[in-house]
Amino acid sequence: MPVLAAKGIAAVVAWSMGMLLMRLPEAPAEPLEPAEPCPPLTDPGHGWYSLCPWQSELPSAESKRLLALLIQHALSYAASLSEDDSIDWQGRPVQAPGRGKAKSRRPSRDKGRRQGGRGRRR
Repeated sequence: MPVLAAKGIAAVVAWSMGMLLMRLPEAPAEPLEPAEPCPPLTDPGHGWYSLCPWQSELPSAESKRLLALLIQHALSYAASLSEDDSIDWQGRPVQAPGRGKAKSRRPSRDKGRRQGGRGRRR
């Protein structure tokens, strides 16, 4: 069962091919189609909402866009529930204010080299 989490807090669960469970501070807005409830998680007051991943009433691109935004919202909300404020919801270190700029890594210039683990081995 795939789970997306932020700061160790579950935010989105793929509960079969027909259900996404999302931890949100409020119910998702229309026009997203809900999936069947999943008690006790989706009972009122528990913070989990059941959505259909196949939004048949919406155009495919709009469905993907709305679900992606809702997933980001669920990840941000889950991160806000954590007591660990040293990393953001994407797992990146959060710099304390007033300590200067963090050094950024330069991307690799060797774009032609194969990355390990890809392709067929002989």
